[in-house]
Amino acid sequence: MADLPAPRRATQPQRRFSPDDLASLDRDERRKLTQLLLTETGSRVVEVHRPVAYDEPVLETRPLWRPRRVRVRVAVRPVDAGDVERLGEAVAATGDAEGVLVAACGAADGLTVPSTVMLVLPDELIARMERCSVIAWPDRHPTPAYDRLSAQRDLDRDAFLLDPVGLRWLPALALNELPVEPRRPSAPLLRRAERLRFARPF
Repeated sequence: MADLPAPRRATQPQRRFSPDDLASLDRDERRKLTQLLLTETGSRVVEVHRPVAYDEPVLETRPLWRPRRVRVRVAVRPVDAGDVERLGEAVAATGDAEGVLVAACGAADGLTVPSTVMLVLPDELIARMERCSVIAWPDRHPTPAYDRLSAQRDLDRDAFLLDPVGLRWLPALALNELPVEPRRPSAPLLRRAERLRFARPF
């Protein structure tokens, strides 16, 4: 579903948070942190299931023009081959684009993972958490920073108004077209774009 996390930056704090520390978090903490990682870039949760062995948010993502469903399972115990097989079967049965199996408590060695399933091991999950700007680390304990997430989403929603005559818009305006973003421009934005297109030079 996503590329591997980038290597640790030289200025990135050393959290010293181990796979054992991750496994020691309670189930709700792991679920909230994982869901935050999954949705911080705009994917949204459309279903949630919570059987005994895992938490299962189903996400809607939009990598291009058509939405795709991704089934995620956050295991509450070490993952084995049966868990991988069952997720693959669920993805095929429901027509999901792919499945993501988050092995927050570890996984058996030598697992064979089909192309429709991504297995996220503890070290990768920790690396993603450490690089996530909406996870805070008071006393080396990862905690969802919902206030940061809210501020970021507000900024993303309003960013197109911050620089209405910026360089990003010039090519589209030069062709007498509206910019690609935002997809649903407001009436004030339309009026501003029209003024930019048709205004006479001083």
